[in-house]
Amino acid sequence: MPTRLEPFAVRKQHAFELVGSPKVVQRWLYWSRHPVSERDAWLIIVREGGRGAETLIDYRSLKRAYQRWLGGEEVRLLPSEKGGARA
Repeated sequence: MPTRLEPFAVRKQHAFELVGSPKVVQRWLYWSRHPVSERDAWLIIVREGGRGAETLIDYRSLKRAYQRWLGGEEVRLLPSEKGGARA
């Protein structure tokens, strides 16, 4: 019986494609880096991007974040986004 292997980490760009909403992934990343509460830590960042490197996101944490989001949990807006509403 073949075993389905999952990747350990995915590139930020690939996460955008998997989720279908770059804005939501950007919010998850921001609040994972700057959590107000432990519920804000949506993703586990394996490696920060920078000069010559891409941000890598733990695949299992991406799946959990996606399931939370599909389940109706709201994502805080970025500080640069106007209004106090959530998306």
